[in-house]
This record gives sequence, structure tokens and C-alpha cells, in this order.
Amino acid sequence: MSRGLLSSRGLFLPLNGLSCLAAPSSAAKPSFFRPSHSWQFSSGQPLHAASSSPILEALQRFSLASRISRSPAPQKPSSSRRVPLPSSSQSHIPPRPTSSSPSPRPPRSSGGNGNGGSFLAFSNRYQTSLVVGGLILINIAVFLAWQYATYSWTDYKDPRPYLWMERNFLAGRPNLDGGRWWTLITCAFSQSHLDHFFLNMFTLTAMAPIVAQLIGPPALLCLYFGAGLSTSLTSILWHEARQSKGPHMSHGASGAVYSILTTFACLRPRMDLYLFFVMPVPAWLAMTGIFAWDFYQAVYEGGGKTDNAGHVGGVLTGLAYYFLRLRGRGI
Repeated sequence: MSRGLLSSRGLFLPLNGLSCLAAPSSAAKPSFFRPSHSWQFSSGQPLHAASSSPILEALQRFSLASRISRSPAPQKPSSSRRVPLPSSSQSHIPPRPTSSSPSPRPPRSSGGNGNGGSFLAFSNRYQTSLVVGGLILINIAVFLAWQYATYSWTDYKDPRPYLWMERNFLAGRPNLDGGRWWTLITCAFSQSHLDHFFLNMFTLTAMAPIVAQLIGPPALLCLYFGAGLSTSLTSILWHEARQSKGPHMSHGASGAVYSILTTFACLRPRMDLYLFFVMPVPAWLAMTGIFAWDFYQAVYEGGGKTDNAGHVGGVLTGLAYYFLRLRGRGI
């Protein structure tokens, strides 16, 4: 038998992590088992099994069989591995882009604190009001000057104010021969009759702010002055070519207003214009009809009170300004 701790109850034997309490008789049947890692004598020395008796071999085989029955079956390795999705509490790091092209930058604001765009919009509205209001005020002042000159001549028999207005606000060959070249532009601010003045100012008030928002207030101002100049030259050259009887003098803002309307029709051809304030017509069709009517009147019905040649010059100025300055700019 192996060395062990002999006591009144039996002998402890270590068997691969199991212990057997053998009876003191020669049969030595096992009574109970319990797991253990080491066994010691009372003196503190470890106890080892050194015998190869049939009982010990049977106990070892029994211990091995019990271990195999208690050990879990090995799991079959999975071919695919599931990756748990990140929960809301977990931080998710987005994958890095595989494309070599740089990611687009966010658009920069026009101002450091977001007020640049509103300031520019306010400045544009202020300039529009200043330009359009200034043009209308000049027309009103010249109209009132004509009323005073007419009243002075008819009621007080004083023609001097009226003659002064003719020399400075009418476009014609006599004023050009006299060296008064500024009349080519000042005549575009001049209306002496109420119906003429009302129609021109109503159209200017309605259309000039819209065109100024599209092309800018400075461009509108240049268009007005340029149209006034070209309208005056067109009228003078036309009547010189037709050899009109007597000196032909003209004035009015109609040519400049027609140039503004034509520019609008080129920029927004499908928007409606109301002819005679009641009939909606696409802008391109309305200006085409106006141009055809004035051209016909200038060629076949010339000599009336309306300067149709000046109107044709205003329409042509608007067309030229669009094709030379605005076309292709995405306005």
C-alpha cells in the first residue's frame, strides 16, 4: 500500500484530483469522493500515490471516465463571425472614405457673423430706392418747371421761362447747332403734359425696381442715361433722314422706359405684362408688339405728336444692352 495518513477511520489517497477514503480492512472499498488539489499529512508533508495496485488502477479509470462525462462538448468553430452593432450608448467612428478626392467644404457665409448677406440686401434695396426715387424726383421737378413756364406765358405773357425750358430740355437739331449738347440727356427727364408724365412715371415706378434688383441699381442708372442719349440721337437722325418740314423737337422719358421694359423682357421673357392695365401678355410678346407698332408708325405715319422713332431707339437700346452686357451672366 502507499504511504498515507493512518487514522482510526481510514487512509486518504490522492487520485488525480480525487480522494478516496479507504477502510482499514483488506477490501478497501471507496466510501465517498470529493475534489481536492493537494493532500497533506498532519505533519504538513504532501501525500503521493506510489502504488500500482488493481484497486488504484480501477479508481483512476473511474476518475477519468467521470471527468470526460462532466466536461462540456467542444463547440464547433463558426465560419462567420457576427459583429455586434454599436448601441446608442457606444461611440461610433465612421469609416474613412476610400476615395482619394477631397470632401467638399461647406459653403462660407458672406459675413463673419451671418449678417453680411442681410447688410448687402439692405444696401441693394437702399440703392434701388435711391436711384429709382431720384429719377422720379427729377422727372417731377422738370414737369413742375414746365407747368410754371406754361402758366407764366399764358397768364403773365412772359415767355422767358418757357423759352429757357425749350433750350435746355428739348432734343433737336437747333439745340445741337447752338452747342447745347446736354439736351440729348435732359430731354429724357422732361414731360410737359399730364397724361404723358403719368404713364411714363407709372411704368417707371412699377418696372425700374424689378430691373434694378436683377442688374443692380448702378446698371439701371447707366441704362436710363444711355437710353435717353440713344433715343435722342435716333430721333434726330431719323427726322433728318426723312427731311421733315421745319425743326423737329422732342422730349420725354418714353425711350428710357422702353429700354427698361425691353431689358426685363429679355431677362424674364415668360413673365406677364399687363397691357392697358387689364390684359396679361408675356413680356417678350408685349415688347415685340410695341416695337412693331412704333416701327410701323415711324415709317408710314410719321409727323404726329408721338415720337415713334424715339420709342424704336429705346427698344433697340434695351436689346443691345442685354446682348452686350447681360447675356450669359445667369441673371
